[in-house]
Amino acid sequence: MHREIVRSCWLAALLAILLSNGSVLAAGPEYRVLHRFQDSPDGSQPFAGLVMDTAGNLYGTTYRGGIEGTVFRLTRGSNGLWTESVLFDFSDPPVSGGYPLGGVTLDTAGNLYGAAGPGAFNNGFVFQLTPNSSGFWNGDVLHTFTGNADGIQPRAGVIFDKAGNLYGTTSMSGPVGGSCGTVFQLTPSNGVWQENILHVFTCKKDGWFPSANLVFDKAGNLYGTTEWGGVGCGYYGCGTVFKLTPANGIWNKTTIYAFKGGSDGSEPTSTLVFDKAGNLYGTTSIGGVGPCTIEGGSGCGTVFKLTPRHTGGWKKTVIYGPDGSSGGGLFGGVVFDRAGNLYGTAAFYGIVGPDCAGGCGSVFKLTPGTGGVWRETTLYEFHGTHDGGEPFDSLVLDNAGNIYGTTQYGGSSIGTCQVLGCGVVFEIKP
Repeated sequence: MHREIVRSCWLAALLAILLSNGSVLAAGPEYRVLHRFQDSPDGSQPFAGLVMDTAGNLYGTTYRGGIEGTVFRLTRGSNGLWTESVLFDFSDPPVSGGYPLGGVTLDTAGNLYGAAGPGAFNNGFVFQLTPNSSGFWNGDVLHTFTGNADGIQPRAGVIFDKAGNLYGTTSMSGPVGGSCGTVFQLTPSNGVWQENILHVFTCKKDGWFPSANLVFDKAGNLYGTTEWGGVGCGYYGCGTVFKLTPANGIWNKTTIYAFKGGSDGSEPTSTLVFDKAGNLYGTTSIGGVGPCTIEGGSGCGTVFKLTPRHTGGWKKTVIYGPDGSSGGGLFGGVVFDRAGNLYGTAAFYGIVGPDCAGGCGSVFKLTPGTGGVWRETTLYEFHGTHDGGEPFDSLVLDNAGNIYGTTQYGGSSIGTCQVLGCGVVFEIKP
């Protein structure tokens, strides 16, 4: 009897020690920095998220650094280390302009596509990068925006349809049709890409300032968000979710949801994502129930779900609203893993670092439960130092469920980013 009591006490003490030391029994997600940007020549402020090729290599853009921003690749090594390469610097001729806010898209041949901001002689452009036999990448401009009805200042990337056409948005348009943004299509023909304008926003209830990537459903319809427009929220509007439906060469635009502000959320800046049942998920950067104050707006943001009704229309549900304790400001979208969990980033709040007085942001996971309730887990909170700070865009997952993303600041304090840091690429193993 005495031995059993001693044995039970010993086991309890051992368990307490293991748990207090963060052992395997209590192990959490493993965070590490894969690359810290150095401003020159590899860039700084990676605002956009990443894309992964079939070999597991990562591609992305930096908004600044180099000269006017860069396109980079991180190659996974057999030793677990990653090697960064600058594929393109936007100061290189014949490109005028740069400062890409959106990420890049891969085609099946391994070429990269994206959009960048205005230069000295244009209002933004869509580009293609093609690897050559020497190991370098050639840059070609597929379309230069005129600043009239076809748009100005693309802030998002581009996506392909099954036929090889490209689709994207400009955040504003020129004097014809107001200055509220466009949805465009680029169609290749004999080596030349022809632009078609699918929709010009009016700055009214139909929306204003689209700044996120588009997404297709299985039927070939396009979906996206506008940061402003719709109803409420004063002059600007609270933002919308829209749908473009093709019919006989014409694309008909409908607003499937207009945000109301307050607890409903406002200012959606993220790319949408579908689940297997055809429901849409996205985020609003502000609004919700949290006590945050972000860019003059109130609320810490929301994660929402849009469910199509059998009778027409969509039902909108808020599935998560951060309270600011570990993050707020949901500017990036959410992504699914194979088990149906969602992952996202909060740009601000949480831990206050030396270079992010408003909080350095976090990475979170949402797990679906019974009754439509989702449980939130904070996977990592940034410190704003060497680990990075302020993640602004969506994450990407590999086949093993590891999570990859970027932070706009933190990392190395060098060059023109001595104060805030140049930004990092990170990995989280959950």
